[in-house]
Formats: sequence, structure tokens, C-alpha cells
Amino acid sequence: MAFKEWAVVVDALGRGEQILVLRKGGIAEGRGGFQPEHERFWLFPTAFHQQRESIIPEARTRFDSAVAPVMAEGTVPIQYFVQLETAHEVTSLEAALSLSGQHIWTEEVVRSRFDWGGSQRIFALLFYVFALPKPVAAADAPRVRRLQVVDRTGRGT
Repeated sequence: MAFKEWAVVVDALGRGEQILVLRKGGIAEGRGGFQPEHERFWLFPTAFHQQRESIIPEARTRFDSAVAPVMAEGTVPIQYFVQLETAHEVTSLEAALSLSGQHIWTEEVVRSRFDWGGSQRIFALLFYVFALPKPVAAADAPRVRRLQVVDRTGRGT
């Protein structure tokens, strides 16, 4: 099982610069918003919707290096495995903004995610992050149903 997240956020989680993810939900997650279905999963870095202006200035220096591997040759580097410690529904904008320093998003992004869809809430997901010594390549496809690791010869495993 894999969890798609901005590559720069995956990088920050792996480096210990971010300890939680603020998740609103998306098209595939239904009217109830984001509901974690699994407690353990791989982080699948993506550049989809990722924007340099959406992260705090201190994290922007890593933006290009975090994005570059994701864009190369139809593969994505998978290096981090996470265990969900807690998923907390945050129903106050003030509480959501008080999580600054625990993530790399700007205040504007937090406000936007909190207000998105008309519901005044967001989910704070606190993770334990574990790293492989070296990343492995996974095939990148528009709709990945099964995480396929690709060896250096290009053969799937």
C-alpha cells in the first residue's frame, strides 16, 4: 500500500523536518473526507499539484532536488515506510495554524486546505517514518493499483 504525497513533503518527512501531514481529502475520498484505511504504508512521492510557493521558504531549497527523481524515466524512488501514530480531526482554523513548525506548508496552504469543500476541518496525520538505506524504483503510472518495484534492468518484481 502506498500514500501519494508531494515529493518535497516526502523528502521533509524522511529528513525529520516534518512530522505530520495535513490531509483534507480529495475526489476519490468521498464526502466524508480523508479516512485512513491503513496504518502502515510506503510514501509515494509525486509532483502532481506541487508548487514551490506552497511551501515555507526554508524548505524551498530542497524543492528541485526532491522533484527531479520523481520526474525521471517513468519511475519513482520509494525510500520511506510510515506507520500512522494518530489521525486527528482538526475542526478549528486556529488549531490547524498552530501546527506550524510541524510541516512545511505555508499558512495560505493550510487555510486553503482547511476551507476546501465548504467543511471547516482538516485531518492531522502523525507518522513514524522508517527509511530504506537506498531508494528502490517503482513504476509510475497515472493510476497505480499495485506498487511494482523495478530493478535496474527495467524488469518488474
